[in-house]
Amino acid sequence: MKLKLKTKLSLVIIGIISFFGILSVLFVYIQTKASLVSEVKQGLGSVSLVQAHGLVSIFQSGGNLVKSIAVDDTIIEYMRVKDKNPVIEEPIMFDSVGGRVEISDKATLRRLTRYNINDQYSAIYLISTNGTTWESTDKTFVGQNYAFRDYFKQAISGNPWVDVSIGVTSQKLGYYFSYPVKSSAGDILGVVVVKMMPDTINKFILSNNIRGNEVLMFTDSDGVIIFSNDESRIYKSLGLLSPEQQSLIREKKRYSGLEIKPLDYGDVQNDLALVYKYKIYEISDEIDKKKEIVNLTKIGDLPFYLVIERGLEELVAPAMRIALLLSLLVFLAAMFAIVAIIFLVNRILRPLDVLENGVQQLGKENFDYKFTISTGDELEELGKSFDNMAVKLKVSYSKLKEQIEKLNRTNHLIVEREKKMIELKKQIKEHKNS
Repeated sequence: MKLKLKTKLSLVIIGIISFFGILSVLFVYIQTKASLVSEVKQGLGSVSLVQAHGLVSIFQSGGNLVKSIAVDDTIIEYMRVKDKNPVIEEPIMFDSVGGRVEISDKATLRRLTRYNINDQYSAIYLISTNGTTWESTDKTFVGQNYAFRDYFKQAISGNPWVDVSIGVTSQKLGYYFSYPVKSSAGDILGVVVVKMMPDTINKFILSNNIRGNEVLMFTDSDGVIIFSNDESRIYKSLGLLSPEQQSLIREKKRYSGLEIKPLDYGDVQNDLALVYKYKIYEISDEIDKKKEIVNLTKIGDLPFYLVIERGLEELVAPAMRIALLLSLLVFLAAMFAIVAIIFLVNRILRPLDVLENGVQQLGKENFDYKFTISTGDELEELGKSFDNMAVKLKVSYSKLKEQIEKLNRTNHLIVEREKKMIELKKQIKEHKNS
């Protein structure tokens, strides 16, 4: 099928518009998605740093409390007396900085209880140098030996410590702050421990989940998740734990013999010891079957990490909506452009139709046909030239026609003459024969 020039031009222009329209939509989609991902990454980084700062403040309050108890001269005197005489049968009066106070198990318990002002701590207890609990606000702790706990080992060595584990006595998770109790001579008399309830940490983490569509995970130094707004992830590790890590967790009875199963965040797990502030990952979670942005944030100098996860599909949807809206706009613009182009092409190429029709008329010997073209450009001049040519052709054709008629008349006369000559010769021949 033979296409006209204006049809070809229209199809070419429509094809170009469609190609670049699709290209622009694809470009906008890619750029929008990249921009949204970059914005989310920056937002997650900023939010995680704010959360980390707040968590550090909470842990500092626990550290400050346990230190205050450890340097309390009444507590120090109690630990000194208790170290020499584990059973205090009669109360002992002691001249402290605040005045004369009683040294006894009951008096010490009352003093420890007063330190738990906002009931943030499920237990405050004093441990001897051999790991046995002498006194506690939770009576189930008294007489229990916690020498195997890291918080005791570190504090009895002179190092303040904070750790997390499920209590072997209470079977409840808690954050343990420990501090050595020292005599005026610097000798370690024992350890004071405060156990913070996890609700304080959990509520703070949840209160800063501004968007509400992220998965939050709070982990220990091994990557074991101790809190998450997705409960199915609690007491699972970010990635596969090494045999040594698993052995130490069991040996220290940190999670009461729970089986720690891994999630699909191996890269995050491997970077725990390398992250100073925060690091952002784009990963494909094979378990959830989706792509995700994961932010890993170190909580100050503490052995804890905050992990924030957000699905990339949530970012693809806005980018897709923008791309679809742009596609609609491009489609409408293309339709308008196509109509405009067809109109313009017809208007521009209409003189060619006039020229084509005129040539056909000239072929039919209609030399009176006028090439009416009013474009004000070269095509109009071409139309005038065709008009002039038609006039000349008409004159030439008329002259040629006259000459042809003359030739025809001459030929006719010659033919008639020849006929007469032949007739005359025939008559002469007949006369001779007669």
